[in-house]
Amino acid sequence: GIAKILVILLIASGINFTQLLGQPQPFWWEWCVNNKFYACIMVFFICNAIEGQLISSGAFEIHFN
Repeated sequence: GIAKILVILLIASGINFTQLLGQPQPFWWEWCVNNKFYACIMVFFICNAIEGQLISSGAFEIHFN
């Protein structure tokens, strides 16, 4: 959940995180910054789908004796 929000905030602010690492900006990040609304909605729904699959798999159930 927190990683999803951080990615959405990075896209919305247009920060080039690869510049901080000394790397060139990847083409997909440039696309995300140019299409902020679509990229944020896509990140939100894809992350929710992945989270839903992980929760429904039962891998995160806690059992008490």
